[in-house]
Amino acid sequence: MTQIRVLLNFRHQTSETADAQIERSKAIAANGLQEHGCLQYEVYRSVTNPNNIAVLELWESKKVYDEHWRRQKSPPKPFPGATSDFEFYPHETYVFDDGVWKPLNPEKRISAIMFA
Repeated sequence: MTQIRVLLNFRHQTSETADAQIERSKAIAANGLQEHGCLQYEVYRSVTNPNNIAVLELWESKKVYDEHWRRQKSPPKPFPGATSDFEFYPHETYVFDDGVWKPLNPEKRISAIMFA
C-alpha cells in the first residue's frame, strides 16, 4: 500500500497567530505520532517569513489517513487568522543511482518528470 504525504502551508497575517499555531502544533504532534498509522508529523517555520508555517505528515496509507479523519468527525479546517493550502501526494522514495533519481519501486516512476 502506498504511503500518503500531506503538506499543509499556512500564511499568517500576524506573528501572534503564527506563534499560537506553533503552540497548538506541539500538542497535535504529541498526539498524532501516537495515532495508528501516523509515521511523521513535523512543523516548520520559515526563516525568511516567520508568519509562514508548513506542516508535513506521513501516513501509512490513504485508508489509515481517511480513518483518522472519520474519527475526528469533521474535515480539517484552516487555522484561524491564516490562509492555507492542503496538498496530498502518494509518497515514493527515490534514490540517486548512476547519476539518475530512481524510485525504489520502478513501477512508481513518474514518466512526466525527467530526472536525467
